[in-house]
Amino acid sequence: MFTDLTIPAQLPAYMGMLTNILVAVHVVNSALWVGAVFMGSVIDPPALKNSADGQPSFLVNFIVMQGARVFPWVYAAMSLIFLTGLSLTWLHPPQNTMELSLVIAKFIALGIMAGNTLYGTFVTWPKIQFATPEEVFVLWRPYLIRAYVTLACGVAAFIMGVMLK
Repeated sequence: MFTDLTIPAQLPAYMGMLTNILVAVHVVNSALWVGAVFMGSVIDPPALKNSADGQPSFLVNFIVMQGARVFPWVYAAMSLIFLTGLSLTWLHPPQNTMELSLVIAKFIALGIMAGNTLYGTFVTWPKIQFATPEEVFVLWRPYLIRAYVTLACGVAAFIMGVMLK
């Protein structure tokens, strides 16, 4: 149908439906990922602190078990967010400098989120799993700081997405 990779100004009807599906998948997976980070950085720490009674083993067990359960969901969501974001950008390229700036900033925010998530998975979790009781709380503090940064980037990406609409 198209001889080049440009999208015509008048999209066929099915392209509108495709856009709506992509936006829905993008938003739902964004909510899943940012919600998981919110839970892990804002809700869990005070609950764990009150429940652990100073027992690092309880904290380690919780983080390991929670991580095992959330891992596939977060990585599936992360992949779908990037794929749908790229698809939506291709279908509806930025039309002015402001839109281009928002798209770039949104991809940077998602890159920071992905970097923090990957670091947590492949560096922090293994360290916490094999930490001594004294090391657990020391390792958890930078983990939480990265989680707060990830959460802030996720909220910023949501806001930028609304501004792009």
